Amino acid sequence: MSEQPRPQGLMEFEGTGVPDEEVRFGVVMNGGVSLAVWMGGVALELDRLVKAAGGKGPYADLLRLTGCTARVDVVSGTSAGGVNGAALALAQVNRYADLASLRDVWVEQGRIEALLRQPFRGAPSSLLKGDDHFLPQLNAAMSRLADPLDLVPPEQAPMDLTMATTVLGGNQEVTVDALGQ
Repeated sequence: MSEQPRPQGLMEFEGTGVPDEEVRFGVVMNGGVSLAVWMGGVALELDRLVKAAGGKGPYADLLRLTGCTARVDVVSGTSAGGVNGAALALAQVNRYADLASLRDVWVEQGRIEALLRQPFRGAPSSLLKGDDHFLPQLNAAMSRLADPLDLVPPEQAPMDLTMATTVLGGNQEVTVDALGQ
């Protein structure tokens, strides 16, 4: 009888017959452009840790030495944390996704010097030029995460992603008090 391949997370610890310990992460990333670069780095390192099983490098050595595997299966984010959270979730289910490209966008294009508008020019709606400068770069980086797309079967990498966003158009609700005001 042929032996069935073991799914990730059920590897054998150093030939002892003892299954690896599974370290599971629930990640919450808050909003704030100033933290976006840092959170992008955290997302990249978590992705590297999870994908290191059976490979080479410091994370693979660490997992092997401790008899562990790692998995991110719950991600929640708001605003810039939502962008990083969505990227991390996509990287967990797409074998080819490389979060280094998103981290590079945060580092290079997300610098405050790159985002600040020139003072006293026109009537800008914001001090930062995220709409015409940063957003196209971010869209391109997110597209690269999905191309090429090779999805891990859902039973191997279950993912729960929750993102909270800002309502850009606003919701108006009119109420009238007892005096008709």
